[in-house]
Formats: sequence, structure tokens, C-alpha cells
Amino acid sequence: MSEGINLERVNELRAQGFDLGQAFKKTFLEQKIKNWPPDWGDDLHVLIYGDFEPPSEDISIPALGITINHKCKDKTKTIVSSAMCVLEASVKIEGKNIPAIIDAIRRLMGKRSFRLVVL
Repeated sequence: MSEGINLERVNELRAQGFDLGQAFKKTFLEQKIKNWPPDWGDDLHVLIYGDFEPPSEDISIPALGITINHKCKDKTKTIVSSAMCVLEASVKIEGKNIPAIIDAIRRLMGKRSFRLVVL
């Protein structure tokens, strides 16, 4: 996680009272936002993974801005290797900033018991 991390920004956040872990995570997210892939548009792309059977068809929840692809991904081509199923999903975001990403993750997670990785 520290590869390519702007240590100057980490130190700035530490001076503002963030602990080291929080400073690294916030800096990491800020850099991911700065390097947002153009083809993502206003969607946050994530992997949902766990030991579950995939749905039989794509899931779309327009009111929450969520789309989940029903096809399990080849785990050897993802950063997740321990789960039975890995699905791709996208969530609409209001803006490219940390509060918008947190809101998207909360909408996606709800009270579900699966895990996700922000790409």
C-alpha cells in the first residue's frame, strides 16, 4: 500500500493529528481519486467477494446507483484469491472525493456480509 505513496502528504496529515495508518489510507485514497480512470466516469468500481453462489443474472438497483455483474471473475486475475466467488460491481458517485466514495461503499454494503475491494 505504501508503494508510490506521497510521504510528504502523509507527514502533513500526521501533523494534523492523523495516526500513521489513517494518514497512509487517506493519502492512498486521495491518490486513487487523482488517478481516476477516465473510462470509469462517475462510477466507483469494486470487487465483491466471499463464499457465496453468484446471482443468476446481473443485479441493478437504480435507486442506489448499483450494478453488480453476475459472472464470477477469474480469481487468478484479481487481488482476491481466497474467496469462492468474486464479482465486479459499480456504484454511481456524486463526485470524485472521499465522502462520495464512503457514501457509495455504504450504499453497496448495507447490512450485507460480503467483502469488497475498491479497485
